[in-house]
Amino acid sequence: MLHGDTIDFVGYSTVQPSICESGALRLLVSRYLNIGYTLTKGLPYPFDDPNNRLITGDEVDQAIRNACNFSHRRRTLHFWRAPFAFSVRLSQPLTGVIEWTLFVQSDTLLGLDNNLGEQNAAEFMNVVIVALETLPTYYGCLYTSQHPPSVEDVIRGVVSKVYPANYFGDSFLGLVEREKLSGMPAWLNETVGSGRLVVPSIKALYADDDLALQEANRYLFGRVEPSIADEQND
Repeated sequence: MLHGDTIDFVGYSTVQPSICESGALRLLVSRYLNIGYTLTKGLPYPFDDPNNRLITGDEVDQAIRNACNFSHRRRTLHFWRAPFAFSVRLSQPLTGVIEWTLFVQSDTLLGLDNNLGEQNAAEFMNVVIVALETLPTYYGCLYTSQHPPSVEDVIRGVVSKVYPANYFGDSFLGLVEREKLSGMPAWLNETVGSGRLVVPSIKALYADDDLALQEANRYLFGRVEPSIADEQND
């Protein structure tokens, strides 16, 4: 089951110049707009109300500037294309590191029929792939009830858990078994950008203790993470 109001894919960029200074964030926004998404003011309803949409070039430019101003409280970019909506937020946890988070509301992921189907989950991964192709990403993962590794561990290359979605950038691939990773059985396992994206199964996006996630941990790290149910019973 989903835990919390959103599920989040978090990525870490250590490349200089940064996402903002290089124009990578602006390119990302342009790519989303080109495939039919619209920037909106927060998470308004209805999305298609003209007053809730950022349409002019000046409005889009200001939203991008806000996202890149880490002292600004409105640093989140919200995107909508019927019937899907998601958001992107930047932060700077350490000097020289930018953390980007792409997140979707849980009820949006489930859809109107409130099931664990593939359509919205696949759309979510599609927008994640666009981000990974555009933003220089060292490592990234999607988590629901599990916490992501600390930024310090990521920078040191200390990641020892398979998450519902996992991205290993080119420089990070030297810290894991590249051939073993590419051979991992998964719903999605392909080269994206300069790294590799692995999603054990669609169900793993909805339930952290999915069997495929357990098998992926055994395959890559030789062990099995305790299931959520096991943890609750301890």
